[in-house]
Amino acid sequence: SFPARRGLAVRRGINVTLADLIHEAQPYQRLIVIMRDPISRYYSAFHYYGHKKSEGFAPAEKFHERAVTETQRWNECVEKSGLAFCLKRYDPQQLIKGMYAEFVEPWLRVFPKEQVLFLRSEDYKAAPREHLTTVLRFLGMRDLTDDEWERMTSAKRANAQSSRYPRMLPETRELLEKFFAPYNAKLAKMLGDERYLWNDVRQASEASPAVA
Repeated sequence: SFPARRGLAVRRGINVTLADLIHEAQPYQRLIVIMRDPISRYYSAFHYYGHKKSEGFAPAEKFHERAVTETQRWNECVEKSGLAFCLKRYDPQQLIKGMYAEFVEPWLRVFPKEQVLFLRSEDYKAAPREHLTTVLRFLGMRDLTDDEWERMTSAKRANAQSSRYPRMLPETRELLEKFFAPYNAKLAKMLGDERYLWNDVRQASEASPAVA
């Protein structure tokens, strides 16, 4: 429990997570976690944060260079300092954000699974009303009226440019699939759900002219 950890320290920091602190304050709260295929998320972040709109989207070769550089930097960090230290160091940030299992694990150590709702971004995008209904029931809220549903589901999306990105190079996708595979496998096992391997997203990307 959290009280037993008070004052307990390890090398490079205190062995207490944000999950511990929140559970101590709100042990019965409900959590909602929505995750996107880590490769698609990483590629989208590259375009969203890395370039001015006036310059257009960067070529796929630039993203490949970034992916090679950042995966190498991460692997070197882990080899030198270990996984826990490199996660806390949080660099390269956008690459690490896709290692979902490493960030979900501390929360499931303190919160029971029935208090956490996990969703995939791809599933929500395909069926928003059904997934929002699941969220409302999970939170114990009333169902929405048809008018409320119409306003909610017809709202303009804040970022809808991913379908216009240049197609990712096959060698980049292969690199990132190998990189994220162990983290996805750990997450799928943790949640008991093979959808979090994102095999369906990979198959769809192979048949698509662009990466969504």
